[in-house]
Amino acid sequence: MDRDPEQAHNTATEYRIDWLPLSSRVTPPPRVAWFRDEPCVFAGGWEPLSFRVRAGYGFSDEREYYYRTEFSDAALRELREMGCNHLVIPFEKGFGRDPDPEESAFLSNLIERAHGAGLRVGLYIRCDFVVPETLRREYSDVDEWLAEGRGGVTGTYGPQQQFRRKVSWSHPGPVRRIEDAFRAGAAAGADLFHLDGFHLAGKPEHLCRSARSQAAFRRWLRTRLSSEAEIRRTLGAADIEGVSIPDFDLAGLPALAVSPEQRLFYRFLWEHEFALVRHLRWYLHDLDPGIALTANPWYLSWGPYYRRMGQRIEWYFDWLDGLWIEDTEHLRFEGGAVVSRTAAISYAREAELPLLFYHWYPDAGRHEPGLAFACALNGGHLGCLGFTLRYMPHFRLCAEAKRRYVAFVRQHWRLLGNAVPESEVAVLRQPESLAWNHGVPWSGLRAATDLLAARHVPFRVIDRIPTRGDGIRLLVLPDAECLGDAELCALGRWVEAGGRLLCTGRSVTHTDERIRRPFHPVRQWMLAGTAAAGGGGAAEAGVADWFNWMAVDF
Repeated sequence: MDRDPEQAHNTATEYRIDWLPLSSRVTPPPRVAWFRDEPCVFAGGWEPLSFRVRAGYGFSDEREYYYRTEFSDAALRELREMGCNHLVIPFEKGFGRDPDPEESAFLSNLIERAHGAGLRVGLYIRCDFVVPETLRREYSDVDEWLAEGRGGVTGTYGPQQQFRRKVSWSHPGPVRRIEDAFRAGAAAGADLFHLDGFHLAGKPEHLCRSARSQAAFRRWLRTRLSSEAEIRRTLGAADIEGVSIPDFDLAGLPALAVSPEQRLFYRFLWEHEFALVRHLRWYLHDLDPGIALTANPWYLSWGPYYRRMGQRIEWYFDWLDGLWIEDTEHLRFEGGAVVSRTAAISYAREAELPLLFYHWYPDAGRHEPGLAFACALNGGHLGCLGFTLRYMPHFRLCAEAKRRYVAFVRQHWRLLGNAVPESEVAVLRQPESLAWNHGVPWSGLRAATDLLAARHVPFRVIDRIPTRGDGIRLLVLPDAECLGDAELCALGRWVEAGGRLLCTGRSVTHTDERIRRPFHPVRQWMLAGTAAAGGGGAAEAGVADWFNWMAVDF
């Protein structure tokens, strides 16, 4: 019972895939110095001209604008004068590395000119969707990469962009493509790679259910459930060779993950994605340790991304130099309330990870609060100051305000740079609770962080039980239903050592596999006068409690 939660976490996240050999390195390499030692301030226009035309986004003079104005020497000087330290440009949108020789030559020249203007250069790579018709020139087996979703249909990037097709990460081809792009980009002078659409699963209806993916899931199950006794304990009557990937769609995604095979499948996705992160990070580091890596995995301030997108992003906080967030929580005042991504930034800052986000508003009155918010909460990293293309918020919008804030951050970098949360109050963001129930635990977490922010109480957001050396005196468990035995033991030791616990009645009622406990452990500690986790005996629940618990669940 008295297991080390850190050891349990590591054991659960070291699954290796034979064609991802570098995933065996489970300690992240050092982060890139230049990305940490100065504020992250950038702009970009990372949609290739060929894509803009194909997707119908371009203006009637898009080609002339792209070549003569958008990335002109004058525009590069303007970005540098505004305070940007790097520029993100198109590189590989899924069409291949050289779909248009004229555009490829232009981008190679752009890298040289940007460096000459004092800007580092980030290269954009789209991970999850490819354009087979052009990619076949480089990869003759690209059609084998495509995901077989529900009914054998390959998902597309929406009805307007059906030429972009979803890849399956059970095939090594998509990984080989990214490795090839890393090598080509490093040779071209890249300072950073940005991986967009970085997720294995995507929407549930796009999940690959091919024979290759089914076999990968079963191999993982044999690793996870290594004995007949473990299979019976976890699944009851089951034959691993016959277990299939669950079949569900986004509209039918249940609030609760009650079925153990559903939970196992999500853990399979989490661990495969983490293995991919480890491999790619070490691959890039071995190629050139000075090249930074950022990713956009569809992380949100709140919402069921653990299951909607099949991700456990916390595991790779330490493996990236920056993490994109594309929520709608831009700082604003709405209906008498303040809307912000305070909790998401606090959570990322625990790992000293800059969040990268847009400043969306076109008028200074709404734009400046977002810049101030980034200065104060995001470790001085202002993020994306806008775009060079014309159908997104342009970098020239509110340009004077942007210059002032960049100058302020640079002037006070010793104070603001990479600041981390400091507070005696922490809110537990317990991943299993949020994964297995995308209803109440999310509402509880948001209510707790909103209340603390509204009351101006400094707080941290953590995903592990604290220890005595963390400086935390009060831990809030907001409907954290699913603590495992190791976490429960750690929580008991922390309380015995003098930590204070604010725990809602719905917290710690289940194991980390969402199996209902026959008693409420914290209530038992209180009634029995002891914090020894595990229990039984003194405060057993009655039959009415059992009925009420199940009524709430179902």
